[in-house]
Amino acid sequence: MNGEYALRLMKDELRDKKHEVDQYEQRQDNVMARTITKMKHQIYDLEFAIELLEEYQD
Repeated sequence: MNGEYALRLMKDELRDKKHEVDQYEQRQDNVMARTITKMKHQIYDLEFAIELLEEYQD
């Protein structure tokens, strides 16, 4: 898998996770609080990995 393809996949995954978090945060109950927290950590990790991969591509 080349770097550009991996970068695109990671950006797609990041966009999807952010969308999921937005949907979960709109819920009125607090059932998804732990899931939201875990997903926000995954988002942070993805953003960091994307940043590293973009630097590597340059």
